[in-house]
Amino acid sequence: KNALLLSPNWAGGTNLYIGIGGMAGVYRSTDDGASWIPAETNSGALVVTAFTAIGTTLFAGTASNGVYISTDEGASWMPVNAGLTDLNIYALLSYANEVGDTNLIAGTKGGGAFRSTDHGAGWTQINNGLTETNIWALAASPRLTSGMNLYAGTEGGVYRSTNDGESWTAINEGLTSPDVETFAVAPNGDGGTNLFAVTSSDGGVFLSTDSGEHWSPASTGFPAGTRVRSLAASGANLYAGTDNGVWKRSLSDFVTGIGDPPGERPGGFVLFQNYPNPFNPATVITYQVPVAGVIRIVVFDALGREVATLVDEVKPAAVHSVEFDGKGLASGVYICRMQAGGQVMARKLLLMR
Repeated sequence: KNALLLSPNWAGGTNLYIGIGGMAGVYRSTDDGASWIPAETNSGALVVTAFTAIGTTLFAGTASNGVYISTDEGASWMPVNAGLTDLNIYALLSYANEVGDTNLIAGTKGGGAFRSTDHGAGWTQINNGLTETNIWALAASPRLTSGMNLYAGTEGGVYRSTNDGESWTAINEGLTSPDVETFAVAPNGDGGTNLFAVTSSDGGVFLSTDSGEHWSPASTGFPAGTRVRSLAASGANLYAGTDNGVWKRSLSDFVTGIGDPPGERPGGFVLFQNYPNPFNPATVITYQVPVAGVIRIVVFDALGREVATLVDEVKPAAVHSVEFDGKGLASGVYICRMQAGGQVMARKLLLMR
């Protein structure tokens, strides 16, 4: 399979990378895809199957050579495979854990999942509960309480971890095919997330609104026989790459019908974890107000200096969202603090350029 990545560059813009199979290597575009150049000559020896990034640091998964890292926008690549017992990488994921550190997960063809907590310098196998070890896709979504859910798409369906990959549980109710090859995650507008999956046997799209506990078909609008190959959520739309071109559908079409997992939606004032996190340059902060009142939400830097006031007004009882734009701010950890009456809540935000 091919791989795509949007990553911030040192000048404050965005580079687009594509990894092409068949020993073609990595190509980079700095003009929104109008032109492409080889990212580095020796990358032509690599069959790139997956990308992820932590700020401007790039990671490429390859079909038989493990994981490579680039710290110079793709000008050079070095292997980072210490601890990897399977070098056939088919999925890569970077995500912020509960304490704000960024971890990497690699999905392999046969070896299961591996985690790195030091930007690829070392890897540890994390297969507890994974009875299917051919992993085609990885995704993460924030929980309403705290932390992240991790998802692995495999030949045996979807597995979820709620503890940074220490253990995994199969979650396949409603999936008509057990072979899941790609995911997309998008906020659903009420503080939770919609999780989309594509099954490889028939190319059908499925939706879960409750962190994967239940799945329902979501292929309405495609002509009969359409084979979906990839998904991406951007802005207000879900995009699908198919054998018959690119299709899009408004995310507002996907109405929450099942609800959140029991016990996961709190009943009081709640400041949810921002999404995405890490982010560059903007992120969405969702908060819950059970009764009308004055809400004040402020962002501070690591030294305790106020950098933005996002909300300072009376809000009605509802779930609300506000965007924090970190344009012009340095990379690093920021603290989002919400005050509601006598209650104070805070979340750690990670801006990575």
